[in-house]
Amino acid sequence: MKLRRLSKLVGMGILSATLLASSAFAANTIPGGPSTNGNVSYESMLTYDEMIKKLEDIQKTSKVQLEVFTLADILGEDKGKSESDRDLYVAKMGEEGAGKKKIWVQAQIHGNEKLGTEAVFEVMKNLSTDKNNKQIQTILENSVIYFIPMYNPDGAEANTRGTNILGTSSTNFDLNRDWTENGFKAKESRAFYTFWAQVKPDFMIDIHHQGLKTVPGTNESTSMSLGISLAPNGPTMTTSGLVTGEFENMSYRDATRAVQGYVYNNIIKYGYTHIDRYTTGNRGQNEIDIRGGVASAVMLGLNWNGLNPEGHSHPAIFFETKGNTNSNSIGQKANGHLTKQNTLGLQAALYGIASGDALKEEYVNVWENTIPIGKIEFYQTDYDGMVPKE
Repeated sequence: MKLRRLSKLVGMGILSATLLASSAFAANTIPGGPSTNGNVSYESMLTYDEMIKKLEDIQKTSKVQLEVFTLADILGEDKGKSESDRDLYVAKMGEEGAGKKKIWVQAQIHGNEKLGTEAVFEVMKNLSTDKNNKQIQTILENSVIYFIPMYNPDGAEANTRGTNILGTSSTNFDLNRDWTENGFKAKESRAFYTFWAQVKPDFMIDIHHQGLKTVPGTNESTSMSLGISLAPNGPTMTTSGLVTGEFENMSYRDATRAVQGYVYNNIIKYGYTHIDRYTTGNRGQNEIDIRGGVASAVMLGLNWNGLNPEGHSHPAIFFETKGNTNSNSIGQKANGHLTKQNTLGLQAALYGIASGDALKEEYVNVWENTIPIGKIEFYQTDYDGMVPKE
């Protein structure tokens, strides 16, 4: 069926975190569309200096090969800094070798979404100190991981979703909509893309926050949504031919679904996890098909400025943690549970990818038939408005 554009619906279905947190929402518990701006108090955020100190501490105690560096070290001072001249840090864990999978893990591309950074550090500590754990041994034997704990340090320090592009009118600019042919307005985007094109990863995991919502069919507050930024059954994956290639003999469409199904099966057993598939809209009726986000650009093999002429591409998934992490509203215990679910989910994904255990048809079926999701009516795109599912 030919896909139609409904331009008048552009922007429909986005419900703010503030509204979702209202008493009316709490009473009705309608499955809703998350807003990825989070709701994080400045006091609860890990600062940029604290992030650097954590990296240094883990590096000192690590029992495995761990290299911490900045993009200025790799690309030069003029190309490897943030808009406000902060260093952009990467931690490379594991030894390179033939057949090893390269996995890119990034957190806090939105500066006020901090719990992903905490989870990255928890996983790094686990991998660097618990060498006797068989799961960790498998991860380290079969993969090299590039951890980016704080993609957007300027936004993190300002407690804002985006960043300011110095010398322009672009304030609170969304770095997760900047990886496009006509984009790369921000220094951070250019630096991380250039580094990505050099590394050529095999898989990406991107960690975010979202607004309050409930698991469809229940009155449980969603603690985590599992997402794929190019809807597996949507326009880009199924009709445009823009996403080609395979990962471990699976299409990107199947590999992304399988890894998320594997993550779901491995962490849903914990009582503090309430997991669904990522949707938007006030009834959870939209799936996203976004081509301008980082996790989409890497699947599409974006060749910006001639830096990726061979069109290297790879699958990518994202986690969305419940966004209201203000310690005054849900408490440090709840923050701890949200961080723990991210830690468990991230470590499960790393193991499933490294071992190959996640890449099975049964986990594609988990995505399609087990993880809760409401009735999808539209694909929310950044290139053609709201596209009807049928």
